[in-house]
Amino acid sequence: HHRAEALEAWLAAAGNVPARMKIVVSDERGLLLDTGGGVLQALDVLGVEAAFVHNCDSFWMGTGVCADFARMVQAWDEKRMDGLRLMQAGEYIGVQLVARRLFGDRQVGSAFAVQPLWEAALARGRLHGLEADGGGKWLHVGTAADLAQAERMLAKVG
Repeated sequence: HHRAEALEAWLAAAGNVPARMKIVVSDERGLLLDTGGGVLQALDVLGVEAAFVHNCDSFWMGTGVCADFARMVQAWDEKRMDGLRLMQAGEYIGVQLVARRLFGDRQVGSAFAVQPLWEAALARGRLHGLEADGGGKWLHVGTAADLAQAERMLAKVG
């Protein structure tokens, strides 16, 4: 929603998207859907029952991130999981696999937070974690202090 037109123009001009990939926009300009409603709408737009969700305030520094994503896919158990979170030193780092069923009877297009759904899934034993092992470091930049720490770390590597 923020600078959506500029982002769409940039994506359209990018031109080097591999043929096997398709850029799909889940538009919230008409109504901000919050964390839960936004993910539910994205699942609907993509037409999938489960997908990776990566919070915008975390990023990977190093190599090997694809190994962590592949391990998550291998660990995913449709029968016992509604969510699988990637962890670093026991802390959630902003990447998860999420199933449509996490949202229960919530309607696409409705605004709601996802945190109560995560808490309910945890209480039911349906939210799991997998420790990152990709050989790099996930950084959180959601607060000024976290951003300053990430900038210091990035400055060390040039």
